[in-house]
Amino acid sequence: MGVWMRTTSAGMRFSGVFERETETIASMRPSAWLRAARTIPFLALVLVITAAAVGCGYTREGVGAGGPPAVTNTEPSTGEANAPMTIVMDDPGEVVRPAGRVVFQASWGTAPGQFGIGEGTPCSGPMLLAVSPDGGALAMLDWANARLQVFARDGKLRQVVVLDEGWDSLDMAWDGPGSILLLDQGSESVVRRIVLDGGKATDVYPAAPEAFPDRLMVVGGEIWVHGESDLSYPVVLGGMPLDVEAQQKGARQGFFARSGFVSGSRQDELHAEVRIAERTGLMREFALVAPASLPIQSWSPMGEDGQGNVYVAILNYSEHRDAPTSFTFLGISSSGQKLGQLVLPLDGTVGGGGFELGDDGRIYEMRCLDAGLEVREYSLGGVQ
Repeated sequence: MGVWMRTTSAGMRFSGVFERETETIASMRPSAWLRAARTIPFLALVLVITAAAVGCGYTREGVGAGGPPAVTNTEPSTGEANAPMTIVMDDPGEVVRPAGRVVFQASWGTAPGQFGIGEGTPCSGPMLLAVSPDGGALAMLDWANARLQVFARDGKLRQVVVLDEGWDSLDMAWDGPGSILLLDQGSESVVRRIVLDGGKATDVYPAAPEAFPDRLMVVGGEIWVHGESDLSYPVVLGGMPLDVEAQQKGARQGFFARSGFVSGSRQDELHAEVRIAERTGLMREFALVAPASLPIQSWSPMGEDGQGNVYVAILNYSEHRDAPTSFTFLGISSSGQKLGQLVLPLDGTVGGGGFELGDDGRIYEMRCLDAGLEVREYSLGGVQ
């Protein structure tokens, strides 16, 4: 569950749900961004400006009658929409990076424990990070060296898994303590389970081709992918893989999370709405109000922590704003209370990186610096 960005020879690549006005533009990493950029010049221009501002770039979880119910609002209708709960973002004034806590560092190279950074301009380095549910291990995609590396929190290398060539890994998630899932795109989109004891793919699940998925969500025995048109598709339910027809029938609007499906829309630079369609059928709505110092260019759901709290990432950018591009992270409790806020500037990267939400509710930031790779963790208040 994270937000990831990178640059390649094809340009800036984004993950998550990005919006322009009140339209929802989904599946923004990686190839879908290229499709959207061709049809939405304004968004493409904003992303190109952002990429230029950070140099080489910044990168980054059958249903039928027996499946989960359709998500609808079962509250009695009054003829008017229920007023959403208002969540006001704090004004940080000047955006300054909080100290956080460094939990991992590595140098550039090809040896085990090092990471590749690629060659040329733009360059591309590590792009995916997944924190184990217990917080004790970090799995990182070493894209330039075509491998997956797993480390203990003390930095000790646990496992190196060589990946097949010809696949572009779009997302990654832990599936229990001993296996990791990769959402891969080649001639088709598939979810692969990598068992760490042996380092081999033991299961491969095709994803519905029209989904163009870019996000992977894992909750209990369920595996979902999120793709175009802001739709989530079930791939595995109750430990049983679904065929493409069942995935199509089971598609639901929004980003899959434990309690339901998260969706929303950007209204303008200072306002956005977040909607959570619960599996019980109830709909919860939240109105986000941003200060002028944190204009909303786009937003993306990150998922939930282990307590069921929902987190969203907001890209802060405006062509009228003379300030660095930044990201704001918000946590929303099940009762609609703001748990806290974290603002991080988009700076200091040389190709690769992004943000990951841990089950503990902390935000993990992967940064690719001149000296090497660094992972920091932050609480929503920015203080450990």
